Amino acid sequence: MLSPLEADIWQRDRALPGLATVLDPKALLRGLTNVLPEVDVKTLRVTYVRHKLGRRCTVTYAADAGGGTLGFFATAYSTDRQGKLRRAREQPGVPGPFGPGRVVLEELCIVVTFFPNDSRLVALPLLRTAESRKQI
Repeated sequence: MLSPLEADIWQRDRALPGLATVLDPKALLRGLTNVLPEVDVKTLRVTYVRHKLGRRCTVTYAADAGGGTLGFFATAYSTDRQGKLRRAREQPGVPGPFGPGRVVLEELCIVVTFFPNDSRLVALPLLRTAESRKQI
């Protein structure tokens, strides 16, 4: 459930159809389990929020799953940023604990990116295995 502050932000920025979902851990978890039913996450915790009014909102999460904590981030885009969704669908990803490297929730204009995938940190996937870390 959204806090009063989060609900106020959502009300002010209607350009992002997925804003309320990325700000609400329970709603995001429901969206993820609809796409990835095998995901066994107990709880999600918001660890960071960056909001650019009318453009995007990125929320970093810590997921308690399988006896450990896994990190990922979800970004809600405005409906006029369809190129971001297309690139997320087309970009190859490194599979991780959740399966695919990223998931697109089309109807909400949300891209969920799982560790170690981050298009801005191109060397990050090299940290995934001990063998690839030796090469760095």
